[in-house]
Amino acid sequence: METLQNLVFFKDKHISNVIPIATGYSQDTFAVYCDKNDVYFAKYFDSENTHFAAIEKEVLHLTTDNPSTLKLLYHDVHWLVTPYLKGGNLANKVMAIDKKVTLTIEAMLSFQTTLIDSKLISPLNFSSILSFFTHRINLSASQKVLLKSILIDELLIDNASYVLCHGDLNFTNVLITETQRVNPTLIDFECCCYAEIEYDLGMMIAINNLVKSTDLQVTLTNIEAYLTTKLISINKQRVTRYLLKSLLINGLWYLDKYNVTMDKQWLYLAFEQFNQADVVNGEGNIISTMFEGVF
Repeated sequence: METLQNLVFFKDKHISNVIPIATGYSQDTFAVYCDKNDVYFAKYFDSENTHFAAIEKEVLHLTTDNPSTLKLLYHDVHWLVTPYLKGGNLANKVMAIDKKVTLTIEAMLSFQTTLIDSKLISPLNFSSILSFFTHRINLSASQKVLLKSILIDELLIDNASYVLCHGDLNFTNVLITETQRVNPTLIDFECCCYAEIEYDLGMMIAINNLVKSTDLQVTLTNIEAYLTTKLISINKQRVTRYLLKSLLINGLWYLDKYNVTMDKQWLYLAFEQFNQADVVNGEGNIISTMFEGVF
């Protein structure tokens, strides 16, 4: 509490309570309660993650007028402060999966209308992503070959159709109040990149475990039909390819988190992603088997 109270933004405010927000965020986050019933959302980035703080700051600054994002109230190298939106995230809502998907896509489309010319946000690059993880995780030669064959394949990328992708459309990153029906609010912009719309859709399906909890082909057909009402066409095969890549990326991200924390929940989450990758890949259990020694 003392650290937050010393921030310039809170100097003229009295903080009465600080509650850590335990789930759904990649960085340490807090609900900060002040006098006069004011509540703020504060997010802390340690020294290894200040680059992500800079990305998120820039996104929030440049999307001030976009209804899908929160207003940036304060920032420094390590902290970001925004209003606190009461109501919770989609992951905690009692709601049909297809409704959650629709609301997430609504927020995605609103966010993707934003034109941001940024040197901090990069085009999607699977080679760089794979290189990042191979330097952080002790992968065998066969694991590297498998990952490279899937992540860096013949998929033709249409650079001309790039949009600003959120990159992590987890239901926990979609906030909605009790009265909201459209335009839910997105948070957590650390994974923003320029890519095709199919990438955001593939990652959304992957990170929310929709391969496990829904009929994938029905889900893809429903997404395609909904986007058609918005006069947007997608390539379902391309979504599926991005989905497979996203499942592998998420699995590696969870493995990296396990290596840092030694918390076995991350191993379970990695295993869950690799199992779903096998389903999408359709070639038996080659992916989960390749990584089974880790578990």
